[in-house]
Amino acid sequence: MRKHIIENGIRYELQGEQYYPIFFQLKQKPIGRFGRQHLAWLKEYRKETYTMLLTTGKLNDYLSEIDYEATELYRSIISQLAKSEGISESLKAADTLGWAQEMNNIAQRAREIVRFEVIDQ
Repeated sequence: MRKHIIENGIRYELQGEQYYPIFFQLKQKPIGRFGRQHLAWLKEYRKETYTMLLTTGKLNDYLSEIDYEATELYRSIISQLAKSEGISESLKAADTLGWAQEMNNIAQRAREIVRFEVIDQ
């Protein structure tokens, strides 16, 4: 018996005496915070899309792309908000605690924007 077979466009692997479908790629791309959040959202609100992506083996690539886009948007929003609110390195040197509070506030707002724009779509 062969170790792997392809039938109806699905790849199967022999384990013992039974063939089992392979749903995941062997080399998976890393998924970050935003990709994991989108995965949880898919499982809860878009089960059919989640199942389709999982069974076709495209879930990891899809989540990796979502995570990349969301991370880039997050970084862009943080830099724009910090610039518009006058948060700079000079503030960091003068008032470290105040700078940290302001940056945490900006980061939280950026996460909410990303969640609304990318994650929950």
